[in-house]
Amino acid sequence: MTFDRGMRVDAPAAMVEQRRVGYCCGLFALACCVACETGPALPLDVLGAAETVIEAKEVERLSDKRPTFDPALTIVEEFEGCQMRLNKSASVTRLTVKELDPGAANLKDHIFPTRGAALMALGSRTVLPSMEVVNGALKPFNDGLYASIELIAEHGANGSLVDKRATFDALLAAMLQRVARGDADAATAAGHFAAAAMLAGATPVLPATIAAAATEAREAFDRDVFSSTPIGFYTWSDELSRIFRRDRLLQTALMPGREGFRPAAAVSRALASDAELTARYRNVLELYRGLTNPSYDFDPVLLAASTGSLADAELSTAENAFAQAHRELDAPPPCQTGFSWLPASDSPERKLLASQLCAGGHPSNLLDALIAAIQSGAVNLTPTATSGWYDWQLYALETLLLPDRASENQHLLLTQKYRDKLIETFKSLLIQTRETHVKQLGTVTVPVSFTVPPREIDVYPLLVVEPFPTFYLRTARGYAFLRNLLAAALGPSALAQASRLLEDGSEAPLPLAEELQGKVELLYGLHLLAAGSIGMGDELSADERASLDPAAAERAARAWLAGWREDRDVLADPRVAVPVVRDTEARVNRNLAVVGVKVIAISASFPQGYEPEVTPEPSAVFGAVCKVRHFVPFEPYMLVEQTLEFERDERLPPLTRDALRALLDDQHSFEGMRAALEAQ
Repeated sequence: MTFDRGMRVDAPAAMVEQRRVGYCCGLFALACCVACETGPALPLDVLGAAETVIEAKEVERLSDKRPTFDPALTIVEEFEGCQMRLNKSASVTRLTVKELDPGAANLKDHIFPTRGAALMALGSRTVLPSMEVVNGALKPFNDGLYASIELIAEHGANGSLVDKRATFDALLAAMLQRVARGDADAATAAGHFAAAAMLAGATPVLPATIAAAATEAREAFDRDVFSSTPIGFYTWSDELSRIFRRDRLLQTALMPGREGFRPAAAVSRALASDAELTARYRNVLELYRGLTNPSYDFDPVLLAASTGSLADAELSTAENAFAQAHRELDAPPPCQTGFSWLPASDSPERKLLASQLCAGGHPSNLLDALIAAIQSGAVNLTPTATSGWYDWQLYALETLLLPDRASENQHLLLTQKYRDKLIETFKSLLIQTRETHVKQLGTVTVPVSFTVPPREIDVYPLLVVEPFPTFYLRTARGYAFLRNLLAAALGPSALAQASRLLEDGSEAPLPLAEELQGKVELLYGLHLLAAGSIGMGDELSADERASLDPAAAERAARAWLAGWREDRDVLADPRVAVPVVRDTEARVNRNLAVVGVKVIAISASFPQGYEPEVTPEPSAVFGAVCKVRHFVPFEPYMLVEQTLEFERDERLPPLTRDALRALLDDQHSFEGMRAALEAQ
C-alpha cells in the first residue's frame, strides 16, 4: 500500500522529477505498482468527501436475534463454587463498552507502552483477554517465523528447496554470459543483480561497465531512504537488514510500464535454456506468493512463456503483443504495472487505494476508507485459490467489521460502543499484521429434601476470552494454510530443524514446526471455548475434526488462558509504525502506527427473555444445591491498543521500532504522541 513510483534506481533525473507528482501503488513500503481493478461503486465518503467517515450502523435490535435452541449444547460452568449446567443455545449475550469504575478513572485515555504496564496499573482487577491480547501472543511469533523463513530461504538451510542467494548469484552469472555475447538488454539485469549481490554482502567480479552500473543503481537506491531503510523485524540482525535491502532493490529496480520488458525478457530467454535455474527462481517467487500474497508486477519466469525461444528480431512484436494483453502496462501512474525481479505482493487494500487514486479520490483517513469499503462490500476479503497467508490473516479480521455475518451473530447483541471497539481492534491488528509483511504484510448426589436450603447464586456470561469464535477459527485456518505451504515450499525438514528468531537476536527454544503446530492448536481451542461460552456449536469442518484432537486443542487454550499474563510474547512491546503513502506533491510520507495500550471496561449481560437455561450439577456443593438468584452482568476490563496516523517529511527515513518507541516513551496522551511523531 506504499504509493511510490516516483523514484526508480535507474530512472533519468528528468523522468524522476516528472514522476514526482504521481502517486504510486504498492504493499506498504514496497515500491511496485499495479493496474487498477474495477469493482462496485464505493461509498461517497470514501471517494470524494473531504473527510472520510465510517457510517454509523443502525443499532442492533434484540428482536432481530433468533438463536435456535439445541438441547445437546450444554456447558458446565462454576459460579461462587457452584457448578451449574447451562444451555446457552437460545441465549443472547449483549456486549457494550462502559465507563471505567471510579477506582480506575485515572486510567481513562492513559496510553501505556506495553500490556505489562497496563496490567500492573490494573492490579488484581479482573481482565478478560481481548483479541488484541490473543494477537499479542501471535505477533512476535509471526515476526519470528517470517524472520526465520527469510534466513532459511537465504541459504537453503535445513534442506530448504529455496536458496535465494545462490539463485540470484546464478542469475547474475547467466546475465554476465549474455552480456559477454553482446546482449545489451542483459546488461541492465546484470547491473541490478550485481547491485543486489553487493547489498547482500558479496563482492562479485564484474566487467567495468557492469560494475559502474551496479554502483550507480546501489547509490540511487541508498538515496531513496523510504525504500532502502530496513524496518520491522528486519532490524533484528545485520543479515536480515541485508536481505531487506537486497530484496527491496530487486523489487524496485526496473522502471514501471513497458520499460522493464526487454531486461526481463533477457532473463526469461536465459531461463528458457536452463530448467534447473528456472525451477529455483520459481521456488523463490512462489515462496513469497504464499508467505505473503500473489505478486502484482510481472516476473521473468512468467514472461518466459512469451519470449523464451524468440530471436532478437522478434522481441518488438512480442513486446507489443504482451502490452496489448496487459494494457495496464501503458496506464498512467498510479494505475501502471510493470516488471520486477522479485515482485512485491498484492493486497485488497492496495487495490482499493489504487482504484481511488486512479478515480481522482484521495481518502483523508486511510484506515477509515478501507473499513468503509469492506463494510459496504466494495472490498471482499474472502481468500481465493491463489491467496497467500496475508489474505487469510485479513479474512480473520473481516469479522470484526462485519460481525453480523459471523455465526456468533445470533448469540451476541453488540451496542454501537462495542462495534466501535471492534473497529479499533481491526485497525490495531491490521497494522501489526502488515508490519510483519512489511517487506512483502462431578460426586455424590444429595437429594434436595435432605439438605439445607438451596444456595442462591448469581449467573452471568462467563467469558474466558473475547467471544468472537469466527476470528479464532479463521486465524487457525490461516496458520494451517501457512504450515502446509511452508512444508511444500521449503521441504518437510526445514521447519523441524529451525527455531523462531526473537527480537533480541536469540532463538525460541522450540523448533518452528512445533511452535507453528502449537499456534494452530491454540487457535482452534480458543474457537471451541469462545463458541461454547456464548451457546453456539463449533464450526470445525469434517476434515478439521478428523485431523484435530478437539479435547487437546481445548486443553491447550485453557492452559494459555491460565497463564497469558506471563506470556513473553503478550508482554512484548506492541508499538510499531509502517509507512503507507509517499505523497510527493505534499512532500510528506503518511504513516500508520500502534502507539500503545489502553484500558477499557466492558459489560456482558443476558437480555431479559434471552437468558440461558440453567440447572445445578448434582452435588455441586457438599450438603447443598445451588439455584439462580439473578442474572447479572459480567464487567471485566480489557486491554486494547491505540492507533494513530501521522505524517513525516519525505526526506526522512521510515521510523524503526526503536526510533518510534524512543519518541513515544515520555508520552502518554494521544495528542502528545501525535505531536512527538510529527515534530520530526
